[in-house]
Amino acid sequence: MDTMIKIKLNNKEISCPADRTILEVARDHGISIPTLCNVPELNAYGSCWVCSVKVEGVKGFVTSCGTKVREGMSVITDSPDVHKARRTALELLLSNHYADCDAPCKIACPDHVDIQTYVSLIANGQYREAVEVIKRDLPLPMSVGRICPAFCEKECRRMLVDDPVAIRQLKRCAADLELETDEYYLQERKADTGKRIAIIGAGPAGLTCGYFLSSEGHEVDIFESAPQAGGWLRYGIPEYRLPKRVLDREIEIMCRNGMNIIYNTKMGKDVFLKDLSKDYDAVFVGIGAQLPSPMRARNADIEGCLLGVDYLRAVALDEAPDIGRKVAIVGAGDVAIDCARTALRTGADVTLLYRRTRNEMPAETYEVEAAEKEGVKLEFLVNPVEMRGKNGHLDTVVIEKMKLGEPDESGRRRPEATGETYQEPFDTIIAAISQTIDVSWHGDKRNDIGNELLLSTRDTALSDEVTMHWNGNVFAGGDFRVGPATAIEAVADGKIAARSIDRFLRGEIMETKPLFNSRKADKTRDMDPAEFAHIQKAVRLKAEELLAAERKNNSEEVEKIFHRDRAQEEAARCLECGCQVNTSCFLR
Repeated sequence: MDTMIKIKLNNKEISCPADRTILEVARDHGISIPTLCNVPELNAYGSCWVCSVKVEGVKGFVTSCGTKVREGMSVITDSPDVHKARRTALELLLSNHYADCDAPCKIACPDHVDIQTYVSLIANGQYREAVEVIKRDLPLPMSVGRICPAFCEKECRRMLVDDPVAIRQLKRCAADLELETDEYYLQERKADTGKRIAIIGAGPAGLTCGYFLSSEGHEVDIFESAPQAGGWLRYGIPEYRLPKRVLDREIEIMCRNGMNIIYNTKMGKDVFLKDLSKDYDAVFVGIGAQLPSPMRARNADIEGCLLGVDYLRAVALDEAPDIGRKVAIVGAGDVAIDCARTALRTGADVTLLYRRTRNEMPAETYEVEAAEKEGVKLEFLVNPVEMRGKNGHLDTVVIEKMKLGEPDESGRRRPEATGETYQEPFDTIIAAISQTIDVSWHGDKRNDIGNELLLSTRDTALSDEVTMHWNGNVFAGGDFRVGPATAIEAVADGKIAARSIDRFLRGEIMETKPLFNSRKADKTRDMDPAEFAHIQKAVRLKAEELLAAERKNNSEEVEKIFHRDRAQEEAARCLECGCQVNTSCFLR
């Protein structure tokens, strides 16, 4: 029989066996003490000091896992001084912890897809398992895998050796190979909860939110103003980049868990937020930025002056206007490039006008290069200031030469007018400058839910960036929260909103505490390339593409899928930067 002694534990007298450690006694009495080095199968050695406690009469602190109790001992496990000592111990451990908990590519991805894991699976030829990993966070891998700007690749450590891993193409490859089968990965739908959620907008944010919520067992209705789902993926991304048969198949798969989409139903006209808030347990507003910004030039309302968003939507609906032979595109973002390459496929002679230089172009470099290869002409440091025409139709554009001044708030040098102009003949000019959000419904009493639904000066929802909660039982995300952004960013907001809404409906705290994440460097560019000098160089493999001459007058998809063998070869270039035990690490 154990010899029993009496000690004080947090000023409370208790009896305990004499051969136990402070840590063991504390746990016996329901008191939690953090520890990293304590392993039940081994003798305590107290090297981490994270389990520090205060013992009366002893200078400093002692480790609870390595200190045996004794008669009359008084132990304090919970005080500001104890917490400070433990924090100091952790800081000392971390100061010598040169490691990446999560791979930098995963951190750079707005949706935090587990890239390292699925790339590793592809390297081993396990494509179906790779798709399952991807779809835990991204239910639209076939679509996003074609059009994503690949934030992940910009932080790939492989670039310190040669070139980043072709992550986007690998994601697309795995997803497309699944498309060739009759077995599609779908999250198992949980039991019905009896809860109903309304979603406004069937773009990437709304579809993602609806998919994850329906998988949790909730009833989901999505209200979409257009005749088909997809939002900007359908009405803004051209066919040669994202075939609509691919998008249709992906949406059909996502709806298999019960998500219901109601088309031709516009917010503020056919449905109202006040009614939805009452009829449903929660509402998510995921409307996109699909209103074009107007062209700022004299006589810009003349026939032949179009806006980029309207033009791409018309093409997607098979309602494209006749743009004539000579076409100008104003802008330098991805939308402008899409307009230029789309116009080129009608047989037009296309020139892109940009008021800065090539170095300041916000469009993806590979998209700009593709446009040039196809025949789009680029003119820099120019700005259209007046439209002139005959018989009410555009035939001439007055263009002002520009120069670059000091950097503006975006960090790019500000374009300044020189006063020098010239004229150039064009049949059509398409302005693809920016997009805004239609908030004409906001402020209408029929949308008043009795709580403030505040907007920013940019007409974006001031919802919580961590939970997407806006007010009452209403949530908002995607373009409606951040303004015009990418599909992967919209997907990320939709996933977060689904998680928050599910917890909201279950009466749980919506906000989650992020895991600690150790990083070797905040940015890949901050690392010393010498650290990777031992890595053998291997050329980044490129996906095959249609030849420029083959792209004329058709909308066939330009980029082709990786062959299986090439995908595995490219995936093998991954350096596997993230820690292999990051899900079970005590330190983390």
